[in-house]
Amino acid sequence: MLFGWPTFHITISGSVVAAYAAVLSTITGAAQLWNYTRDRARIKVSAQNNMTMFGDLHFKNDQTLCIIKVANLGRRPVTITTIGGYREYPLNPFVVVHCRPNLPHELTEGMNLMAAMPLDKMDVSKVLWWSASDAVGNQYYSKGGNWYARRKYWRNWKKMEKKKDHEKV
Repeated sequence: MLFGWPTFHITISGSVVAAYAAVLSTITGAAQLWNYTRDRARIKVSAQNNMTMFGDLHFKNDQTLCIIKVANLGRRPVTITTIGGYREYPLNPFVVVHCRPNLPHELTEGMNLMAAMPLDKMDVSKVLWWSASDAVGNQYYSKGGNWYARRKYWRNWKKMEKKKDHEKV
């Protein structure tokens, strides 16, 4: 013993070590989950009706438009390839071609793009979902019509798919 230092003896049981490891792993897991949700791509699709654009060569100044906005709220860059929507059952899905900037376009953190569609070509009240798709094939949606019309659409779509399956056999 040097200089007369006292000796300490600490006894730690296995259950204390296990409890400490459980708490530490729970905190680490929560931090990893938070980082995962924070760093993912989050795309928001929204639509506004009865808008007008001034100074655009593609549309007349007094023409009423529907503007679809696609924004990246997440941290990951996403390449948007198409913007469009789904109409009520008898009508087909559609794609909006006139976009700023032109598609495909990479949306980085906080960036957005807009698509414009003339309202005289289509009844926007029949749109059930607005959608945007990326280069990987992920679809991002925003609700358009009322809930009853969306439910009716899916019910009819399921019937149509069952009919196709029966015809294949």
